[in-house]
Amino acid sequence: MRLLLEDASNFSKCPAYFNFLKKSKKIPTRRIDIFKFAIQKAYSYQMNGKKPQWRTIMGWIDSQVFKDIDVTSDEAIEKGRKLSESILIPIRNWYENSFLSEHIESYINTPIESTIGKHQFHTIAPIIKLSDPITIVIMDTVVTTQLQLYNDLIARGTGLIASKQFKHEEVVIEHMLLGPSSALEKTVLNCDKGLNSRTQKVLTQVADQIADGIDYPSITTMCNSCQFRKDCIL
Repeated sequence: MRLLLEDASNFSKCPAYFNFLKKSKKIPTRRIDIFKFAIQKAYSYQMNGKKPQWRTIMGWIDSQVFKDIDVTSDEAIEKGRKLSESILIPIRNWYENSFLSEHIESYINTPIESTIGKHQFHTIAPIIKLSDPITIVIMDTVVTTQLQLYNDLIARGTGLIASKQFKHEEVVIEHMLLGPSSALEKTVLNCDKGLNSRTQKVLTQVADQIADGIDYPSITTMCNSCQFRKDCIL
């Protein structure tokens, strides 16, 4: 079976949640999407041999923020200004303290896949840095601590798939989180041989259960904030 890594992660949280998600529309996360867009575009720009100037990045962000805003409404403009500011502050910190001094060949939105057990797992690596060891930057998962990143199946699965595809014993996952107070938080996970072996066992078990069509609600604290709580029969 060919399986998207993100689907395996959702199933591991709760089989019922995974099945509800397949039938629902994706909830937009505009602030995170614009943040990710700007970071990736900066790396894409760098692939042409030079780094973008700060005012160029500001233009990218403002074009995304204001493209759907009614410019005749003072209230809408103010809302857009606050959104833009909440993204620009952490990205400027990243730009000045990390990106400018970094000289590593990088690629964005790279499809990666590998056979794990009887199944083929695939995902998109948002940013791959050809460092030693290879570093993959992810920005989609919501984790705030080292332990949460360790327990995040998307992060660990990405590291495992990349390790197999690029034939590297160790891959570094660098997680960038845009915090609620416009702080940029970074957490790093080293996916070494031991961790990859444990991740492979988990992904194999999850994929086998998905292939068997298992569908039941996991009773956890996640139920309290689940978007499908009203539709789920416990």
